[in-house]
Amino acid sequence: MARVSYTVCPRRGRPGFLTAEALEAAEAVLGFSVDLDCWGARQALLYAVEAAEEGRLLPLDEVCGRLRGRRVCVAGSAASLRRDLRVARGCEAYVAADGATAVLLDEGVVPDVVVTDMDGPWAALWRAAELGAYTLVYIHGDNYALFPLFIQELPLFALEAQCLPPRLAVLGLASPPHGFSDGDRAVALAACCGAAGLELLGFEPSAPQAGGTKPWLRGDTEPGPVKRVKLRVASVLAAAVLAAAGEPAG
Repeated sequence: MARVSYTVCPRRGRPGFLTAEALEAAEAVLGFSVDLDCWGARQALLYAVEAAEEGRLLPLDEVCGRLRGRRVCVAGSAASLRRDLRVARGCEAYVAADGATAVLLDEGVVPDVVVTDMDGPWAALWRAAELGAYTLVYIHGDNYALFPLFIQELPLFALEAQCLPPRLAVLGLASPPHGFSDGDRAVALAACCGAAGLELLGFEPSAPQAGGTKPWLRGDTEPGPVKRVKLRVASVLAAAVLAAAGEPAG
């Protein structure tokens, strides 16, 4: 990962700030399959087309409209999120990384945008959508089967795919990914959408995960080995985005 250079925002038909080389390196470390990512995205195509015909599939630029020119606070899933929310100042918009949505709602905050790969608490994600949040759904190799079930309760959503098949790109039904995991993708999304400033809340890769941010977490819980690796990757990538955007990493 140390040799990889980052581009900050997606280009048509290509990954975003996480370059193809970095994506493959991260997947190799965690044992994921790039080929399966592409197969899963192709399986999701039919449902994306149906949602587009129903007027429920948002272009990414419309999602960006909620963040552009605003100071954006990006919420991660660390147990410190509750504390950080209470001391944060100047948040003009919120982006929630997946299960952080549950904590925000508990604290009386409806996120403007939710970034999810569908392994967070669906009830909270659906509730946020009902209250007006735009949901950016992320398709990768081991979650595509959840897609048709998850989107049935979303009034509006946008789509990212870890691997972007030509038809999804040509039809404009999905965008290249902004990163690898929910947290770093949420940070990069805000930066790429033209946020006037960024503040990270609940981003501590070595800290316990907040209870309720995953369906099986009843209380604050230490992350397992695989989750620790994902959180470390996310923190490195988020720091790279902050540096590119001229924001302090602390």
